[in-house]
Amino acid sequence: MTKRIDYDKKETCFQALKVKGTIIAGAAAAGVSPQTILDEMKRSALFERKVREAQELGRQGVGDTAVENIIDLASEGNKDVRSRLTANIAIANWAVSGFRGTTQVAGKIVHEIKVRTGIPRPKYDVTIEPTEEDKETLKKLNEGKPIKRIDEKKEEE
Repeated sequence: MTKRIDYDKKETCFQALKVKGTIIAGAAAAGVSPQTILDEMKRSALFERKVREAQELGRQGVGDTAVENIIDLASEGNKDVRSRLTANIAIANWAVSGFRGTTQVAGKIVHEIKVRTGIPRPKYDVTIEPTEEDKETLKKLNEGKPIKRIDEKKEEE
């Protein structure tokens, strides 16, 4: 087992838990590993109860902030906020008990990809001369005569 945590580190951990709501954040603020926090919770029922209470307060605060952000982003009506809206819904699902939000993409998503290069692209002369068969087909089409389709030609051969 790891060393015991002193009073000041515990208080620092509680304060961080009340703000962030996660044991990782509390451990980072106290300067210890998350495993040390978990070990101390196993040793002391009082410490565990205080950690759980601080976690719940932190989650409620994070959840309240996420719900406020959802309301603000949804009222904007801007399509550029979808990713932030989805992230805030995920946070609210984690933090707020009873909140079950989902997102549905209703609009068209456009992905623009631009390639920039410093080398000018060569201009290729792409001209394809029609074959004799193509010339005959074009002549028949222009005259309005029926032509054989490609799949019909394959069957004959």
